[in-house]
Formats: sequence, C-alpha cells, structure tokens
Amino acid sequence: MPIFDVGFGPAYYETRGNGEPLVLMHGTAFGFGGGLLAQQITDLAVAGFTVYTPERVGHGRTPDRDGPYSYEAMADETAAFIDTVIGQPANLVAVSEGMTVGIQVLTRRPDVVKRFVGVGAAFNSAGDSTDPKAGGDAMRANPWPALVESYTARSPDGPDHLSVFLEKLTDMWLRIPEVDLDELSSVQVPVLLIQGDDDDVRVEHSAAAARALGNGRLAVLPGTHMLPLESPHLLNPIIAAFLRDTLPPKEAGADPDR
Repeated sequence: MPIFDVGFGPAYYETRGNGEPLVLMHGTAFGFGGGLLAQQITDLAVAGFTVYTPERVGHGRTPDRDGPYSYEAMADETAAFIDTVIGQPANLVAVSEGMTVGIQVLTRRPDVVKRFVGVGAAFNSAGDSTDPKAGGDAMRANPWPALVESYTARSPDGPDHLSVFLEKLTDMWLRIPEVDLDELSSVQVPVLLIQGDDDDVRVEHSAAAARALGNGRLAVLPGTHMLPLESPHLLNPIIAAFLRDTLPPKEAGADPDR
C-alpha cells in the first residue's frame, strides 16, 4: 500500500500511467474513493502522464490527525510531497476544494509547479456564491449518502469518526484564504482556470483572476460544479492540451483593432 510521510503524518497515494508527473488534487470530503475523478485519472494517464493521487488528511484512505485542518498546511504537505516523492516540479490539476489547496501551493511554492489547472473554485470569498456556514451546517446534519458510503468503506479511522472529520472539515470552510487578485501578477507559472457556466464560482471573478495572473487563461464550459463528472469529454482534452502546451496562443482570434 503506497504511503508517504514528509513530516506531517502518514498519507495514502497511488500512481497511474507513465510520463510527465501530474498531481491530481481531489475535491472535498471524498478523497479519490467517491468516483468523481475516476474519469480524469484514467484519461490523463492514457494521455501520457504519470498521475499521482495523494489523499489529504482524513480523506479517503489517509488517517486523521490531531488538530484542526487548514488549507495552508494541506498546501505545504502537497509541496513537500512533490519535493520528496516526485523530486521535480509537477503539473497540478486541482478540482473544487482541491483547487483551494492548490492555489495555496501556487502562491506559496510556485517553484514546485510546472503548470496549474484549477477547476471550479474561487480565489477568495468575493468570487464564491455559496454560504460556507450554511453548507457546513447542512453537511454535518445530513452528510451526503455517497460520502457516508465511501467513508465507511475506506477510512482507516472507521465510520464512527465521520462526525469528527466533518466537524473539522466544515470548520475549515469558514477559514478559506483570501487571495488578493492584485498580487497574482508575480505568479508566472502557466495557469488555466476552468469552470462550468452555472458554477458556484462567479465567471467575472475567474476572468479577473485569469487576467491578474502573470500567465493565466480561462475556459468556461457548459456544466455545473460537477463538471469533472458531467462533462469529462469536454474537460479532459482541454486539460491535456494545456499541459502539453498545444492550445492555440492567447492572441489567436483577438480583435486586431483593440
């Protein structure tokens, strides 16, 4: 069973494929056991990448640890994973809450990131249309049935620990880092932001973030927050093309009179 510990505690990961390293960062709660990212793992491996799937603390097959969760600590662990396990800068493909963690990797440790794809999350609360407190209250009161099933089947902490995990997770939702878009110009890593046209992220926020980044781009696709599940046939080829640097240049199709 593949386990790594880079000074934070034991964590579970798997690899798939053979090629340039790519770290896939899962969304909230499930880890990789919920099946929501299966169509990204397989397709990106087939596209010629070695796909690493580390599971964050308390998620999936990674045991919980004492103390609260934080996006910053999860980002530091991800960067240490890249430093220690992979040993070279890696592509990051981050989805939903994984993107929130990934943004912290991007801004705190850009040296470990070759290219970054962020799907379905905002850089700060102004770009997010959801209410984290209401969402957390609802999650603790009525956890998603699929999450209960996945957690029961996979967590080394056992099903009785689910309430503790959810308390710590939803508490973290209230402490999402506020990234100032005006400070993103210093990030020169190539970044592609992707979201659905009816997502929880405001499109104008994503457009502003893409403009603010030193080397940012934006794709808005038909779909919702479940874009990786609902539209992999649209999403996955765009991700692969961006990571290979085969998308048309930003200038293509620009109005020459502007």
